[in-house]
Amino acid sequence: MEGSDNSSTAEQPTQHSEDEPVPDGLQRFPDFSQEATISSSAAQEAARMGIPQWLAQPTTVDRDVTAPANDPRFGLSGHILGQCSKAGIDQLFAVQSAVIPVLRAAHSLSRLRQHVRDVCVSAPTGSGKTLAFVIPIVEKLRARVVVRLRALVVLPTKELAQQVKESFDFFCVGTDLRVGLATGDMSLGKEQAALVVGGSGSAASGGSSRVDILVCTPGRLLDHLAMTRGFTLQHLEFWVMDEADRLLGEAYQEWLPKVQAAIEAEAEPEAEAGTGLGEHGVPTADACTRRSALARLDPLAPPAPRVQKLLFSATLTRDPGKIARLKLVRPLYVAVTQPQADSQADGTARYAFPASLREFYAMCAADEKPLWLMWLLWTEGVRHGVCFTKSLETAHRLAQVMQAWAAAVTDWPEGRPAVVVAEYSSDLAAGERARIMRMFRAGEISMLICSDLIARGMDVDQISAVVNYDVPVHMSQYTHRVGRTARAGREGAAYTLVGSAQAFHFKKMMKENGHWDGVLRRVDPAKDVLEGLRGQYKAALERVGEIYGEIN
Repeated sequence: MEGSDNSSTAEQPTQHSEDEPVPDGLQRFPDFSQEATISSSAAQEAARMGIPQWLAQPTTVDRDVTAPANDPRFGLSGHILGQCSKAGIDQLFAVQSAVIPVLRAAHSLSRLRQHVRDVCVSAPTGSGKTLAFVIPIVEKLRARVVVRLRALVVLPTKELAQQVKESFDFFCVGTDLRVGLATGDMSLGKEQAALVVGGSGSAASGGSSRVDILVCTPGRLLDHLAMTRGFTLQHLEFWVMDEADRLLGEAYQEWLPKVQAAIEAEAEPEAEAGTGLGEHGVPTADACTRRSALARLDPLAPPAPRVQKLLFSATLTRDPGKIARLKLVRPLYVAVTQPQADSQADGTARYAFPASLREFYAMCAADEKPLWLMWLLWTEGVRHGVCFTKSLETAHRLAQVMQAWAAAVTDWPEGRPAVVVAEYSSDLAAGERARIMRMFRAGEISMLICSDLIARGMDVDQISAVVNYDVPVHMSQYTHRVGRTARAGREGAAYTLVGSAQAFHFKKMMKENGHWDGVLRRVDPAKDVLEGLRGQYKAALERVGEIYGEIN
């Protein structure tokens, strides 16, 4: 384990005065210790909408901002910089440039036994949110001495949790930090053996954790709170909720209040094992108030360290009820936005997209959409793409037709590899989905056809194009879909096939979000090209019918 050099001058975020110049290419870091000034207009807007004032006026960061990873104001250690170098990371993206110094400053406050503020981050999908919390958490914990569960990262899907764990594993190389995964892919008994020392320790005695960082899904977290002896959150320092709007929008057995209550109950070190805890670790009212009662006995005592909540999402909720459930403490809201020149006329925030994303739309009849998809694969040469449909049934039927078409084509345009199409849906077993994803990452599958399952649950950097076979219903849905491509600075394209029935809704949605003029470009291939593909499409339909006939 590396020495406790976190207190060295090189690792402290440098505080700049208002008069001190900031180097070109890097915005001034937000001051974590000061309350943000809320304008009167923002305060009025917040009051009108019934939302907290901080949510109405975020600290904004231009999406195009980058900064050298070795900038002294990040205060990153040689270990972290070395791992960044191995990963080919020499520049930090906007969300990382904004959030890492904020969390590093919070670490300084925690060492002084001062309360730290919670952080909410809204940034486009694929903008680097994962490293924005992985790097500072590893930086803070890498000099720890005793293994305790100090960082909890909750994600909505098993696939996304696995990828976040891999990021932690990479940056923990060379340290003694241990990273655990709890998603239900293995039996509860095997997970328990990996997370705690079996048969020893209890919540009251400090637990018996084998891991410092746990990446998990909500349901599995509740399982361990209820059934794993020695599993405790009393040493927790970080609680990360990635894809926060989805975690808040779906019930997951009402996981949030249960975890909140477990943390509050276990915050009192004198509590006896299991005292006041009910099902899923939910404490009684007495257990919840015990800590605050003790604090009142000695009001001059320094505040006990608290769990810092970190929320990350591409579309952070503005629902007052959901925000209130989080019980955030003096939250700092950081939003990665479009360049100022692209902002809406009324100055309101809007969805941000990668600068390297090219967006197109096509007007076509519903029965011509398969021809357009064929055109993208045949003429435009789209490979390593993902096609989103409105339902599992549509994805299944379309995948069958496209597979029959691709299998029958023998004369692909010169220089272009043959197309391999696969269906990817929640109807498939977990093992089959994993196999398909491995093939896709390896370039053995040209196009995945799916519903919105992977729009929120997968992190695949190599996707070159996204096709919206069916028009997204909401702008947030469009954002999450097209955010699968143009990730980490790579080029990417998004195509939306707009039927006549969806044309008005699509144009209205895009205009309302400042995403129509100068952003979307229309594509319109020659009619004879599409007509040339019609015969192939009909032959594919007939082949699918024959297959069904053989099965029946």
